[in-house]
Amino acid sequence: MSLPESIGPLITWVRQARGQSQLRVAELLCSAAGTPTLTRHEISRWEREERIPAGFWLCWLAVVFDLPLPVLEAAAAHARQRRAPGGPLTTGDGPIRPATRLVGPIEDDRDRLATLRRMDDLVGSADLLDRALSELARLAQPVTTTSARGSLDTLAATAQLASWIAADAGDPATARRAARLALRTAHTLGDRQLIAYTVGGLAEVAAERRPHSRALSVASAAAEQALGTASATGRALLLHRVAFTAARTGQRRQCEQALTDADRAFARRVPDRDPPWLYWLDDAHMTALTGRCYAALGQPRLARPLLAEAIRDGVPTPRGQALLGAWLGLAHLAAGDLDAACAAAGRALLAAIRVGSPRACHRVGRLDAALRRRRGTPVVRDYLDRVAAAIRYLPGRTVERSDHGLASTS
Repeated sequence: MSLPESIGPLITWVRQARGQSQLRVAELLCSAAGTPTLTRHEISRWEREERIPAGFWLCWLAVVFDLPLPVLEAAAAHARQRRAPGGPLTTGDGPIRPATRLVGPIEDDRDRLATLRRMDDLVGSADLLDRALSELARLAQPVTTTSARGSLDTLAATAQLASWIAADAGDPATARRAARLALRTAHTLGDRQLIAYTVGGLAEVAAERRPHSRALSVASAAAEQALGTASATGRALLLHRVAFTAARTGQRRQCEQALTDADRAFARRVPDRDPPWLYWLDDAHMTALTGRCYAALGQPRLARPLLAEAIRDGVPTPRGQALLGAWLGLAHLAAGDLDAACAAAGRALLAAIRVGSPRACHRVGRLDAALRRRRGTPVVRDYLDRVAAAIRYLPGRTVERSDHGLASTS
């Protein structure tokens, strides 16, 4: 009997042939990959092809199922081809061309958006971007029902999320186009907080890649626009984005003032009053964001305990582990602790491979470049050997596979 061509039926067929439950397959994959994040529900989604496993999980499926990796990769490609919607939002410089909308209950749209948010916590943006754009295209059709207000709320939030995912995937052109749709829709709704959240997010990603005074101006303007109407949690986040962009441009006093104001705002938060897209900002993330600011300012004494606490106790997503681990490694390096810097870099590298986030890979690459200046040290040489072995597993379209490490090409 020949194997099924598409990934969902293939996983189902192999699993049943081996007499394994979806739970058992999830346990085997978690054990093999060294991560506890995969559940039987994810295996079920793969089998129904609601989601397609990314390259990281395809590699471990090959190990667990004892199948050639090219067979699984071909099956995944076949599934993506079957799922491709007509006229999706495209990456690159082409216009946004919404697909035909399948109009359904607004609650269904909100549930799909909530699912997309949860996926963004665990799935690499390079793998998730097509799904996000497909959802956005579906929602972007004109709506003439009596529930138009609810539909516009969901459209605006989905466009913002798609913009963030595109930015994380290293696709700034698509990020800007999705952001424009989010801003137009949020303006129609009078939602100044979502406008500020969208603009501030793009400023943060830009500042993360390279220090620029314009990013600080944009983040500051976004915060000023919404501080009067945003929830306390929203104000805290907007002020943290000002703090980070200030830190990246060396504006220490402005950074520290924004951090103080953010802490005051966060202390007054009432989670029930927050919009759904602020679900992730909790005490652990506030600690992490503060530590990141101090690392960007070059203050390792303050940065290291905060980042270590956030990584150890509070920020569970692989992307968060990769980003914060890279900042912690830079803080260790600034403090002259090469052993700790390389240990943090190794953990961040593994997390970046797991999540497949080009943004996380770029941040790990900045740490990699800094460590290369100490390549004469044995512990650094050992780490660089790990980089050389791992480079093929990182997102290829945004990572330059050269002797210079994880240098971004975008």
